[in-house]
Parts: sequence; structure tokens; C-alpha cells
Amino acid sequence: MKYYLTFIFLCLFINVTSQQGVNYLKLMERLVLVDSSDIKKCFKNGKPKECGSIKYYEHKDYVYEMKVGTFKRFHRDGSSSFYYFDKWGTDLLTHHYDADDNLVMEWTTTKIETTAATLDEFFDSRDHITYNVSFKDYSYDFKDCKYYLRKEGHYSNGKKSGLWKFYLSTRELQKSKQY
Repeated sequence: MKYYLTFIFLCLFINVTSQQGVNYLKLMERLVLVDSSDIKKCFKNGKPKECGSIKYYEHKDYVYEMKVGTFKRFHRDGSSSFYYFDKWGTDLLTHHYDADDNLVMEWTTTKIETTAATLDEFFDSRDHITYNVSFKDYSYDFKDCKYYLRKEGHYSNGKKSGLWKFYLSTRELQKSKQY
């Protein structure tokens, strides 16, 4: 059992780190870690609002605050969001849940790369970044009383790209569209 869990962890680690391009990794390694802290904020009633970790990186005269690792946010209506950030604050995985803890939306960063040559160039503009995201949206079927995959597709630099599929509540393909 121990070897099985180790194998699963290794596969997840390889999958998460393989999303980042070589240039992105080389550039981010230049940041200097100066501090880190755990945060836990609560609503006035004492229920959790958000929890996670933050790292502070320094570059020249600036200190950049970045969420890292697992980060959870809870909303007043009972819904919640789960994020997984790389060690430089890039959102690699996001899941949104309703108040009954049903998955309603998810996205996974499948690629992030940069053509920036320096950290100054990286922080001054977003024009040099290439990122691809896999997206899934779920809807509730009142007849069957459960969620179903309503649409799925990919974004490239914030715009829909590739084949998007839309499904009926019967789980049948309603239509597909190429972007």
C-alpha cells in the first residue's frame, strides 16, 4: 500500500510540474524567497473564509506576495473553491463546489510558458505569457437530481480554442463547436 501511494504522489507531482515550460521555470527560479506565512481568515460567525499559504518573493525593490500550494476559499452561501498554485503563485488547478459540496466547475492549467527574458519584463506585461487551460462546467438536472457535465473545452490565453463539447442533461452530446 505504501508503494502504491508513493507512486500516485509521484504521478501527480510529475503531472503538475510538467505544465510549466522551461523558460517559465528558469525565469521564476531567479526570484528570491524572503518569507512565507499561513493564512486563516474567518467570517464574523467564526466559520472559515479562506485558508492557505503565501510566499513573499523579492526582486529589486519590490516584494511580491503569491498564494502557493493548496488554498481554500469558503463563501457566505456555503459554496467553496479549492485552488492549487505552484510555488510562484500560478493557478494550476481550480475546483468550485456548491453548498452541498458538488463539483460545479473545474479548470486545469495544461501549459504555461513565457518569452520574457528578464523578471522585469515578466512583471511589467502579460503579452509574453502563453497559457492553456482545460475547462469543465457542470449543471444540475432537476429531473434526475444530480449534476452532469454540461460543457468542456480549452482556453488558450483566455480565449476559447479547439473543440468545445456541449451536453444535454441525458449526457448525450448536444453539439460541438470548433474555435
